[in-house]
Amino acid sequence: MEIKNSSSQGKETKIVNHYSDSIIISYSKTEEACLFHIISELIFFYATALQRNFLLRGAIICDKLYHDENIIFGPALVKAYEMEKNLAIYPRIILDKNTLINGKKDIIKRADKPDHLKSIENLISIDFDGLYYINFFDGLNYIFGDKDSILIFFKALRQIIIDMEGSIKKDISIYSKYLWLKTNYNIILKKYKNKYCNDKHRTESPELNKYLNETKEINQGDKNG
Repeated sequence: MEIKNSSSQGKETKIVNHYSDSIIISYSKTEEACLFHIISELIFFYATALQRNFLLRGAIICDKLYHDENIIFGPALVKAYEMEKNLAIYPRIILDKNTLINGKKDIIKRADKPDHLKSIENLISIDFDGLYYINFFDGLNYIFGDKDSILIFFKALRQIIIDMEGSIKKDISIYSKYLWLKTNYNIILKKYKNKYCNDKHRTESPELNKYLNETKEINQGDKNG
């Protein structure tokens, strides 16, 4: 999966198409708050795909790109492909520092959109290897409007991780992806437990409260979700 931020001009700046197992989304960099829009789209897309047992990885890059319904070429395509292949590695969508800085500068110039800047700052994190990525784990409240949807997400992600562990013996290459997902799941589960598993702070979803109180962190060897 490669995601590019295009510098092409046009009234309809967003273009989406796919080939093989890749999805390409491009915007003109003249599009107002284009980084905010592409991050918002991707975080919903990622969460929806994960609930259907699909894991995605990709890259956001700002560079020159020619993109229409049939033709895609340019340095943005090459750079996004290289980042996805060599750096994304885990089921995550990454972006380089310059793309983040320039995207935030564009929003700052438009003082009427402070909420867009706050959203980007809440949804972009630095991973353990120093790379910026869309942190859908910390963005659960932003992604889902109700806590019952968060519960569905937690259950789906937990089952994917447990299923991945069962596949490690057949394909050792997925081990690092399994560890990355498991670590992030355990971190966000612990955060939610600390925030909501007490009498003063509880969610409006009884089922999510029950899940948080009864569910333990995933350890290698767990057999059920």
